[in-house]
Amino acid sequence: MCSSVLVFCQAILILIAYSYLEIALPIVFVSIIILFEAASNLFFTFLTSRKKGIPEWLFGLVMFLDIILLTALLYYTGGPMNPFTFLYLVHIVIGAILMRAYWSWSLMVFTVLCYSSFFIVDPEVFGQLPHLLPGGFIGGVDIQETCHPAIVEYTLLSDHMKLHLKGMLLAFVITAFFIVFFVGKIQKALEEHQQTLVSLEEERARSEKLSSLATLSAGAAHDFSTPLSTIAVAAGEMLHQLQKGEIDQGLVDDAQLIKDQVKTCKDILYQM
Repeated sequence: MCSSVLVFCQAILILIAYSYLEIALPIVFVSIIILFEAASNLFFTFLTSRKKGIPEWLFGLVMFLDIILLTALLYYTGGPMNPFTFLYLVHIVIGAILMRAYWSWSLMVFTVLCYSSFFIVDPEVFGQLPHLLPGGFIGGVDIQETCHPAIVEYTLLSDHMKLHLKGMLLAFVITAFFIVFFVGKIQKALEEHQQTLVSLEEERARSEKLSSLATLSAGAAHDFSTPLSTIAVAAGEMLHQLQKGEIDQGLVDDAQLIKDQVKTCKDILYQM
């Protein structure tokens, strides 16, 4: 969902720069990038709607691919002077929240390298690529108005502007580091809190079982008391008759009574 919103925002920004600000853009080239991003997001939306699990490596691969596509988009729409380089942070935040620590740190380092490439890659290497596609640069009166280092040489900028752009890169690196670091800490704290809740829930379940067992034991003791008392009285009567040497029908009845009471105790145990 977040990636879809990001792609939509990128498309709106390109449209504003092309139609309202009248900045020369390789409109065909950037349109291909936007369409490819939209297609990949629709594919993931389809997988999510079918409730199919997305492998972690595939999700990570798509995140890295999105960074590459965003880098190409930014490179041909202003490079390091593009004010929307902060969109890198959206991917870093998504990665820090949804991916494991080693994936999120790898994504951050890769993003920093992509941002740094604006200052390293020779403009002659990729600067002519949009001209190979139909349309070329469209939308501006003068291509020089794009303020793109691949067209207006980065070396022609003033030292103050170069220092400002490098300062933006440094600020981005620091911000990205703290985002991944603190989001990781928060996630770890949340996991520990979740584990604590699970442990407390298990302890509560054990306490309820012990309470139920105690209640059952008390009930069983009460149920056993009556037949055991009867057995004790019947056994006393039999003992008294046997000591007197008298054997009559009463002894037989007492023996039958003891047998019945023992059966009752067994039934209670079976129910428990």
